[in-house]
Amino acid sequence: MNRVEAASLSIAVRFVVASFCAAGVSTAVANDGATPASIDGMPAWVATLSTTRWTELPTPVFDAWVRANLVPSGGYYGSNPIGSVRDAYSNPLFDPAGKTYYLAGGGHNDGSLNAVFKFDAATLSYGIAVPPTPPSAYPPAFNTTQAAIVYPSGATTGWFQSAATLSDPRDLPYAAPFPARRAMHAYSGMTFRDGKISFYYQSTVGDADVVNRTWTNLRQQTYGAQLNAISPSLGSANDYLQDGLAAATDPVSGKGWVSLNSGSAGINARSHLMRIEPSTQTIERLVGAPNVSWGSPSMAFIGRELYGVTSRQSPGNPNVSLANGGFHFDTSVDAPTAKAFAIVGDVPSWSNGSPRQETVPVFSDDVSIWMWNYVSEPDALYRIDVTPTGGSGTGADPQLLRSTRIALDASGIPPVALTYKLDYIREWGVVMILPSATTKWWAIKVDRRLGDAIFANGFEVP
Repeated sequence: MNRVEAASLSIAVRFVVASFCAAGVSTAVANDGATPASIDGMPAWVATLSTTRWTELPTPVFDAWVRANLVPSGGYYGSNPIGSVRDAYSNPLFDPAGKTYYLAGGGHNDGSLNAVFKFDAATLSYGIAVPPTPPSAYPPAFNTTQAAIVYPSGATTGWFQSAATLSDPRDLPYAAPFPARRAMHAYSGMTFRDGKISFYYQSTVGDADVVNRTWTNLRQQTYGAQLNAISPSLGSANDYLQDGLAAATDPVSGKGWVSLNSGSAGINARSHLMRIEPSTQTIERLVGAPNVSWGSPSMAFIGRELYGVTSRQSPGNPNVSLANGGFHFDTSVDAPTAKAFAIVGDVPSWSNGSPRQETVPVFSDDVSIWMWNYVSEPDALYRIDVTPTGGSGTGADPQLLRSTRIALDASGIPPVALTYKLDYIREWGVVMILPSATTKWWAIKVDRRLGDAIFANGFEVP
C-alpha cells in the first residue's frame, strides 16, 4: 500500500466511523459476510474504487449493448453508426440529480443513428432514452449521412418530420414516428434541465425530451440571427454555432452557458460566453471572456463561479498544445465580468492536431478545478488551486492559478476517444469515463486533498 492509499484508507475509515457515531449507530461489525447493495445511498461498486488509479467497472460494452438492443437494429448510414455516438466528437452529458449519463452524437460521415442513449451510473446499466428515426423513414433524398432531409414534395425543415406536418401524399410513406433532429457531433455543447437535453451545435437546434422519449423545440439557425442583431461582428443571420462548442448547465437556474468560440464559421471576434434560456432558445446575456479565443473551453462550476480552461498552441513549438489559461466569472450576477487567468506550475501539454484530443477536460470537486491530459498521460491528474497567487485578472495581467500534477498508479485504461469535459459525482466522490464505444466504463475516487501536504503528521487530516 502506498502513502496515498494509506492516507485515503485512514481518512475513509475515520470518516465512516465518525459519521456512524454521530448518528448513534453502533460501529460493531456484524460477522455475517453480507455486502450491502449501497451505503448511505452510494452504490456498492463505489467502495471498490481507488484514489490512486482508474478502475474498470463491470458494465456492458456500449457498442455491443446497442447492437443487441437497438430497434431497428440496422440500416443506418455512415462509417461507424453506433460507435460514432460516443467516439465522433461527442461527450456524454451528465444529469447530476438522476445520476445518469446521456449519449448522442454521430453525424458528418460517421453515422446517421440519432437515438439518445442513457447510462445509469448507480446500476451501471444502459437504456434508450429517445428512440432513433428508423431508416425506413429516411426520405429518398437523404441517402448519405450529410444529405439534406428533403421529402419528395420538396418539403424540408432541416429535421425528420412526422405525419403531423407532412401533408403531401408523396411524403407520407416517409413520415417518422415523431419529429427528430438528425445525428450530429455534440462536442460538449449540451445542457440538461427538467428532463430535456438542449443541443446548441449546428443549424438545427432543439431538445431531446428523455421523459417523453421524443424531440421538441426544433428550430433552424436561431442563434446566428440573434447574434447578428446584437452585433454583426459576432454572427450573421445564416450562422450557427460550430466546431468545439462547449456548454455548462447553471446549477441554480438550469440555463445554458455556451461558448462562442473564436474561428467558428470563419469569424475571429468571438471571445464570449452566452447565457441562453433553453426553453425559448434566447440569448439573454453575452459575457466577454478573455482567453476564450485560445480555443474550445472545458468548463466546470465551483459554487456559482464558472471556470473555463482553454488551450493554445505553444509559443515555442507549433506542434504542441498547452492548457495554460482560462477565465472565470460569477454567474449569480446578471451582468458578470469575466477575469482571465494563466495556469502556472505544472501545465499539461499534448500533440497539436491530435485526432483524439482537442482540449484538456476538466471537472470540479467544489474546491478545485481538476484537469485530465488523457492521451499522453492518462494515469495522472492536475489540480488547479483557484486562489490566485498574483495578477489582476485582465487579459494583459491574468490572475495566476497554480496547477499541481498528481501521478496515479498505472491502470491500463484503454485509449480514450475525444473527450471535452468530465463530471464529479459529489455525493459519491467519483469521476467516471467511457473511454470509447468499444470499452466498459472506468472510474476513480477523487480525494480533493490529493496534492496537499496531508502526510506531515502521520497521515492526520488537517
